[in-house]
Amino acid sequence: MDSRPTAREGAAEPTETGQWEEGAGADGALAELDLFIDALRRRDGLDFSGYKTSTLSRRIRQRMQFLRCADVADYAARIDGDEAERRVLAGELLVNVTEFFRNAPVFSLLARETLPDLLRDRNPGDELRLWSAGCATGEEAYSLAMLALDAAEHAGFTGGVKVFATDLHPEALAAASAGIYDDEAVRTIPEPLLRRFFQREGTRWRAESALRRHVVFARHNLLVDPPFTRLDLVVCRNLLIYLRPEAQLKALDQMHFALKPKGLLLLGTSE
Repeated sequence: MDSRPTAREGAAEPTETGQWEEGAGADGALAELDLFIDALRRRDGLDFSGYKTSTLSRRIRQRMQFLRCADVADYAARIDGDEAERRVLAGELLVNVTEFFRNAPVFSLLARETLPDLLRDRNPGDELRLWSAGCATGEEAYSLAMLALDAAEHAGFTGGVKVFATDLHPEALAAASAGIYDDEAVRTIPEPLLRRFFQREGTRWRAESALRRHVVFARHNLLVDPPFTRLDLVVCRNLLIYLRPEAQLKALDQMHFALKPKGLLLLGTSE
């Protein structure tokens, strides 16, 4: 998402130990990094092979420093055998940063122009199909669904509305599926939409079934798994910046395949 730090492909990462610096000795460093990629893929089905080396190494280093672990091989061995630590590291690598209606002007444009245009001249039996790729804990997917349902009501569209919301991180997806958020999380939801689609439960807010039934959460790897099809809109904001150039192209090809001939792709401000 928009506030995630970016990393320039090929740039050297500052490090206290000198490990994973790109340039001299990079082959050995990459081999050590492959130990983590292999363990996460083999043990948990998380494939980070398309991610930028600089991004992966920086976040692994940060976790090692937190644990006061100076040796890469020792930490790689721990990752291979410690499920709890793998979950923590996976969360660090995936960086689930999001919020409702993040980057408000973008959602204003969706509500004002994009969604009404997509709903124009629809047959009653049609389905408006959207995809939130890299949905994290669900705020973006629910934001899209709220706007789509509101736009459908104003347009008199009686067909279906479906938002496919995907991510690699199973814990983030579990939180998204539960649809429960605190007061701070929902502060950016416009009041009419909050009252319509969420129910207060003590100090938290739960997404109503009228909203949740329109959102399908699923674990999905954009680079490996088959894409969805016949989509009107794909939203993939500031995910590509973490991928290597060849992986970026593959992701774009997947999303292009998923879209209808006149479908739209929404990327992040950093892309």
